[in-house]
This record gives sequence, C-alpha cells and structure tokens, in this order.
Amino acid sequence: MVFCRGGSKGLPGKNLRVLNGRSLLERSVSHGLNLASVCFVSTDSEEIAKQAELLGASVIERPGELATDNSPEILSWKHACRTLSIGPDDVFVSLPTTAPLRSFDSIELACELYRDSKADIVCAAYELERNPFLNMYELSGNGVLKPLFDVMSVRRQDSKKVLGISTVVYVSNGDYILRSETPFSGTVMPIIVSRLEAIDIDTEEDLILAGAIELSTSSSISSHEM
Repeated sequence: MVFCRGGSKGLPGKNLRVLNGRSLLERSVSHGLNLASVCFVSTDSEEIAKQAELLGASVIERPGELATDNSPEILSWKHACRTLSIGPDDVFVSLPTTAPLRSFDSIELACELYRDSKADIVCAAYELERNPFLNMYELSGNGVLKPLFDVMSVRRQDSKKVLGISTVVYVSNGDYILRSETPFSGTVMPIIVSRLEAIDIDTEEDLILAGAIELSTSSSISSHEM
C-alpha cells in the first residue's frame, strides 16, 4: 500500500517527481505490485490518482482532512484499513514514496520478520552516523555545552546501540493499526538497512543525492559484472 498526498512544502509535487527516469510513486507501486496482485494508493490528489491507475494500482480516495501537513500518518492508515476491511489476520504493508532506494529484498525481509515474530509492527532502521550517547551536546542559555543525556559514553565501544527509523517499509495488521494511537505504541521490531537505502526524500537536495547514489551504485555493479 502506498500513501501519498498531493501537498508537500519541502518538495512541491514530491510524489510525482522523477528520479533517474522513474517517479517516486512509480517506484513504490512497482514494489507493491511485485509483492501482491493488487497495490492500493491512498491519496487526496486527482493527479496522483490518475498516475497511480496508469501504473496499475487501485486508488483509495483519502479525505482532505487526512492529507494536511498536520495529519498523523496513522490516521490515513486507519482510513485505508476501514475502507478495505483489513482485519487482524490481514498483513498491512506500507511502502512510502520517500524511500526510493529501497530494495525488494528489504520488503521481503520485513514481511518475513513480521510473520515469524510476535511484533505488532515491523519497520526498517539504520545505524546512525553519530551516536547521541557519545558525541551529542546541547548549548545552554549561557553558551556552555552540556551533555545531551545524564549518562554519556567516553568510548564508542561503550555506547548504547542507537538506530534511526527509516521509511523503507512498515508491516503490521489491521487490528493493531485501528486500536493504536501511534505506529510505534506496541511491540516494534526492525530490519536493518544501509544508510544509503534509508535515504529519505524531503528536499530537492535529497532527490539529487538519491539520484547520484543510485547511478553510482548501478555503475559499480555493472563494472563488477563485466
């Protein structure tokens, strides 16, 4: 399932923006159709709905009040679950357009972890470049740096394992979504993806960077296969 609204302040028209010849919407729908016989796109935008149907997806008309800058994502999930009557035994998979470098292997891995575990929801996560328990400080009112946490590590080896959440994939079920206030209020388990795969598109710079990474990676793979 793909959730994409028409508005975006950081990158206008984001969901239909093209990255190396393919729109962000097309990339998510393609993975959705590879995963199941039907891929649903929830949107408030007529333009996105039209493009989604051309790509072979089915459209869920999302109410405008669920497509504002302040609308929690889980409310759109709830709306889709109610619309499609997704229940406790149905697997719910969300593939946001903002993670265009996701691999299909990661989607399958997340579905496998959800199926084999007792998690309420499975997401993707990546190791942070900077561990907040090791080198993060806040600037106090008098200009003095203070540790961000009461207990800070001196050595990297002693630091707590800290991960960042990625928008690569979310796997859950209708019952959990309908009774939860936030996606992460239950038992959450992650698959680990690379920092490159986890790149999230919010700005023009993110789009340019993702395009360069994809081209560079493709060139590297091609050269090794020669």
